[in-house]
Amino acid sequence: MRFITFSYGLLATFVPIVLGQAAPEVTGNPAGAQYTAVLPSTTGVSGQVVVSSTPDGNGVAIQVSISDLPAQGGPFLYHIHNNPLSANGSCASAGGHLNPYNVSESFVCDPAAPKDCQVGDLSGKHGKMTGPSFSASYDDKFISTTPGTPEFMGNRSLVVHNSNLTRIACANFSMNGASFAPSSSTSPSGTSGANPFVTTIVIPSAPQTTMSQLATVTKVQQQPSPPAITQTVTVLTTTTNVQPGPQSSSSTVRPST
Repeated sequence: MRFITFSYGLLATFVPIVLGQAAPEVTGNPAGAQYTAVLPSTTGVSGQVVVSSTPDGNGVAIQVSISDLPAQGGPFLYHIHNNPLSANGSCASAGGHLNPYNVSESFVCDPAAPKDCQVGDLSGKHGKMTGPSFSASYDDKFISTTPGTPEFMGNRSLVVHNSNLTRIACANFSMNGASFAPSSSTSPSGTSGANPFVTTIVIPSAPQTTMSQLATVTKVQQQPSPPAITQTVTVLTTTTNVQPGPQSSSSTVRPST
């Protein structure tokens, strides 16, 4: 529970306001998990945000590299949003911020107390972007790369905003070329299955690319059936003439089949 102070003349009143639960620090993130959101060139803003598990699995390491930010409208905000983008790539389809602990939208994030901020409020916790280019590297203890956890960011999106909260660029997070909605394909006998932590969304780099074209196709090659084997059996016929005296006889001997 957080408290907001209202002052009336000389009397200061402390009124408890429930603004959401503080986020716990994340532990146990899978080793090697890494998600990338690549902004499509069609938005005018370019660059990417990379989210990786830390070596000890506690929280994540984030690398930000954004360029071509507008000359007007800054400083710019960027957040992890709840939803993956729709097929047409509309930033509006991203929904609200990743906010599993229901922090109020009106709450002003204090970088000194990131546990009280919305989990997906990256610029609130780590600083806003100034143009035309921005880069930063930092750790965030409150984001998960483990599927199924409240703070999991792998099946979500990145949105860049003007200072007035207008959405100016967005992209889905991706990992290693597999779809963020993993397909249920069966591995061939004798091969290992896909990494359960690998979820990927490939971001279109040209206007004509659609999300429907981004499904990962897994081809399982099967050996063709062996050709039919044709065997030819030749039956030999042998004729033997036996003449014991005046009588003669002819017999046919056929090999066994």
